[in-house]
Formats: sequence, C-alpha cells, structure tokens
Amino acid sequence: MGIILPKPNEIIKANLVNPRIMIAYSEPKIGKSSLFAKLPDSLLIDIEDGSGFIDATKVRVESLAELGEVGREIIKHKFPYKYGILDTATALEILCEENATEMYKAS
Repeated sequence: MGIILPKPNEIIKANLVNPRIMIAYSEPKIGKSSLFAKLPDSLLIDIEDGSGFIDATKVRVESLAELGEVGREIIKHKFPYKYGILDTATALEILCEENATEMYKAS
C-alpha cells in the first residue's frame, strides 16, 4: 500500500492526552535541558554535571546507586514531581555500561 502523506496544513487529531515518555534529541547546547527545566513541578536529574547554568529544581547524581536513591526518595515522598528529566541519556548510558562491566567482571 505504501505511505500516504497528509495534505499540506492537514491537521491530524491527537489520539493521546499526554505522552508518558518523551526523548528529545538534537545537537548539544541548543537548550533542551533549559526548556524542559521550565516545566512546572519538574525535577531535573543531572547525570552529566551540566546544569550549573540552569535555574531549576534539580539534583546531581554521579552513580546508578545515587539514581536509585533519588527514585526511592521520590517514592517515599509520594511522587511530588509531575515530570522527571534525566539529563543526559548519554551520561546514563555510560553509567549503565560501567555498572554492567563491573557486574560482568564479578561473575
């Protein structure tokens, strides 16, 4: 059948009220973190130590253990934030890879 493109200016109605997960990807330093940090009731979880220039409700984590601790605190306080912003996915991937390597070496 193939893909049928919408006509120019044809608006397709949304079928969701609110996305549960969103990943924003673009070139570095264009303002993704600054933009998302402005969301009301949001917590910026800084994994890369790059949010020093952003006014926001934020916490710095340096390991997966600390990230887990943040998660437990969020649960303990009955989910006080509407949005969680992990900054950056690349830094999270590095933490996961380091942890996986340690676990592999220990097995």
